[in-house]
Amino acid sequence: MNRSAFVLIFWLSCVCPLAGFASDETEFFESRIRPVLVKHCYECHSSASDEAKGELLVDFRDGLRKGGESGPAVVPGKPDESLLLEALRHESFEMPPKKKLSETVIADFEKWIRSGAVDPRDNAPSPTEAASATWKAQLAERSKWWSLQPLKETSPPKVEDDAWSNEPVDRFIRSALDQAKLSPAKTASAETLLRRLSFVLTGLPPKPEQVQAFPLAYAENPESALTHLVDTLLASPHFGERFARHWMDVVRYTDTYGYEWDNPAKGSWEYRDYLIRAFNDDIGFDQFIREQIAGDLLPEPRINEQAGVNESMIGPMFYHLGEHRHGSSLAFNGIHQEMVNNKIDAFSKAFLAMTVGCARCHDHKLDAISQADYYALAGVFMTPRWTPRLIDAPGKNDEAIAELTQLRNQIRKRLGETWALKSGPLASGSAFQQWAYENRVALKDAKIEDVAWPLSQLLSVPVFLKSNHLMAESNEKSTELMTEDDGTILAQGEVATSDSYTVKFTTEPGNASLLRLEALTHDSLGNRGPGRTPHGNFVLSHMKVEVRPFSAPGEQVADARGVTLASARADYSQPGYPVEDALDPTASKGWAIGLGGNVDRTAWFTFTEPVELPHGGEWTVILDQRYGSKHLLGRFRLMLGSIETTSPRPDL
Repeated sequence: MNRSAFVLIFWLSCVCPLAGFASDETEFFESRIRPVLVKHCYECHSSASDEAKGELLVDFRDGLRKGGESGPAVVPGKPDESLLLEALRHESFEMPPKKKLSETVIADFEKWIRSGAVDPRDNAPSPTEAASATWKAQLAERSKWWSLQPLKETSPPKVEDDAWSNEPVDRFIRSALDQAKLSPAKTASAETLLRRLSFVLTGLPPKPEQVQAFPLAYAENPESALTHLVDTLLASPHFGERFARHWMDVVRYTDTYGYEWDNPAKGSWEYRDYLIRAFNDDIGFDQFIREQIAGDLLPEPRINEQAGVNESMIGPMFYHLGEHRHGSSLAFNGIHQEMVNNKIDAFSKAFLAMTVGCARCHDHKLDAISQADYYALAGVFMTPRWTPRLIDAPGKNDEAIAELTQLRNQIRKRLGETWALKSGPLASGSAFQQWAYENRVALKDAKIEDVAWPLSQLLSVPVFLKSNHLMAESNEKSTELMTEDDGTILAQGEVATSDSYTVKFTTEPGNASLLRLEALTHDSLGNRGPGRTPHGNFVLSHMKVEVRPFSAPGEQVADARGVTLASARADYSQPGYPVEDALDPTASKGWAIGLGGNVDRTAWFTFTEPVELPHGGEWTVILDQRYGSKHLLGRFRLMLGSIETTSPRPDL
């Protein structure tokens, strides 16, 4: 044997067995030791922990061998000197603390330590790597849960009782009863079956005639009687109402926007009626689910010719039920995110049969959903533009559109004849001025249905009275109302829960038929106002106006008289808080401008009768703000005037 052959034989006989041994020990660690450490120890003793308890890290080799505050956790070859094994046995420390591991697992750790504690993890992982390892181990374990297994064909168990062999599901139930050594309940009576089926399928008690007829039919032929009863109940319109309610509970149906704005949700009834029709028409569940998730994207939507609607288009309304649907939710930090979170939660429960809400903040503790999965789903919900869609069936409005087109042509012709005038077109200058002057009375009294209505609006302008001696006072001593030369009033000081402002000023001689209230923004207000809440809103509960005419310039009439407000309008009102509420002293809310953006807003209050002041007068305006929660005006201005129809002279 030459020297080279000797060396080769020696290497094969000595080195190879050692390499095989090391490989076996590594495999043992990877399959029996590391998964236990990841599952039960990494949460408190790894780089992913906020603070390693006892300064012990078990996510790399030197961390285990060095140990923590109490010394080495693993001493290779010496199980009795290894604190980790002592803790697993619950002899001193108790790890994991909630429940002792099985004796089989503890025996694996003892064998591992005794054989040298082979551990290929050379370096400490980063927090991200440790967290990823924990999640992968949890995911691998949870993927074995029965609820996450794919469907597969199976054979029902055999049972001895032939009465339980008619339906496969009955055999599963009877087999489980036998294994639990339980006896089946007695067969229900005909009356009980009738009542159960009626309530389950329609939500209503059986009719008197059914109570009389069904037991007789059941006694003669049970199967035929049950089949006929079920068919009758399924054909009832109440079946769709009953099961639509079940689905509405799943998708959190509500007639209001929910959250902090409990205002009526326009069109919610359409989704409710859509559900009723779907169940009563026996729409396939696969089609029904497609419509809920992507009904607006189906290449062949389901059209209901009788109702004249695109049924598929109504399905995605699920995503907005119980939510405030105004796009301005994006302007309020936190609200929009809560809306998306609610949608994800409802979606997962309805269509995935699992909860994913916890994954908003961390990998889910129970279901196999990671935080990355959650925000990927959030991206899907936040990508589309939320906007109303027409649900009319194709061609539903063709006849009405044709009629409106014909009317539009007739109106255009009539307006052309009227506005062209005898002297030429409307833009001919002098002819228009002459016509407007001659017809100024008619314009003043024009109604919206009159042809002259557009001209009356073009020629009608507000004329305001000059005001003087402006004073403003808050009902709360901690609040000061500062007046400016331009007539604006700014609230300063402590913000009260509710308040009432009293504003007094005088006006020059003239007539007044309206009061304009300008709610103005300012840098000193929350989100620039115009209200004093942190988000800049206010609620004007009620407005009261009084006037004390002057009998001569500068001389007041003894008694003030109230001015009745007939109507109100505003350039914007928050949903559920119309400006008209400020006319009603008993209204629970009032005029608010929330959700409309932090910009200047204007409201006009019209008097029942014009106030004539030949010598001027002193006005008192009380702004009552009793809604609470600091919903107070921050900066505003009041102006009195009247609407006049201009009558330019013909010679202009």
